[in-house]
Amino acid sequence: MTESETGFIYTLSDPRNGDVRYVGATRRPHARLSEHIEHPHSDQLEMWVSELDAEGHTPDMNIINVATVDELSEKEAEALDELSNRFELLNTDRTVRYNTGHERVTTSSPTHGTVHMTDSMAELLDWFTD
Repeated sequence: MTESETGFIYTLSDPRNGDVRYVGATRRPHARLSEHIEHPHSDQLEMWVSELDAEGHTPDMNIINVATVDELSEKEAEALDELSNRFELLNTDRTVRYNTGHERVTTSSPTHGTVHMTDSMAELLDWFTD
């Protein structure tokens, strides 16, 4: 595997307790960590990074797998599936990446397709509709 074909699956962990908070894929780990710290792409991630910063910490990035660029999405989905069972992840787009394990079909319509939700989103929807 050449460097241009190599990608990395990583986690961002809380340095205070070691909990994994985010799973991602990148070809440039150092640059990606800087992007997460300087420009978090979600409100949840921004709140967590700001909380760490206020206490003088930054997220710990750990490379957990190396794969070809073509395998990154599959390997990232596997890591998300496994780690979301053990940690409260801040990934906001994990339902887009895979369809098993943490999702359920909530409605099906021939004109609108099938809507998939995480169990937690479905519980929230149930709470609002009760």
